[in-house]
Amino acid sequence: MTELTNCYSSIGLSNISTYLQSGNVTFYSKEDDIEELRIKLEFAVSIWFNYPAKVFVLNEDKMKLILEKYPFKTGDDLYQYYVIFTDGELNIDLYEQGSHLITKLENISLGEGVVYWRVLKGMTVKSPFSKLLLKTQFKDFHTNRNINTLLKLLA
Repeated sequence: MTELTNCYSSIGLSNISTYLQSGNVTFYSKEDDIEELRIKLEFAVSIWFNYPAKVFVLNEDKMKLILEKYPFKTGDDLYQYYVIFTDGELNIDLYEQGSHLITKLENISLGEGVVYWRVLKGMTVKSPFSKLLLKTQFKDFHTNRNINTLLKLLA
């Protein structure tokens, strides 16, 4: 994560902090245009690490709104709670294809640029919806984060 921090610093970002080993980064930027910032970050990370990087950028207000709109009751230790971030309108396709797969193991709900997901613990990589996430049309164009991770990033 040190190299990721160095990469972000190299394009003028400050107050950089990483969380876990999955590319979670918080930072400060003078750039107001989120799309422009995303493009700069994807380019920098791609060059720095020599692979075609995909970066999702959300400001603090957007992250708070996404969490506020989480539709499932959390706190039941039988489940894990996720937000799936997608490119463009892909969340709509993902939701439409996934909504008929839902069983007692899991639930999904459509959000703005995201799909909310609640899944029984132990089924995160075995459930019908998780297998849909691995299909080519979705695999490279989404990332998911546990609700607890998102809350810690905001803290």
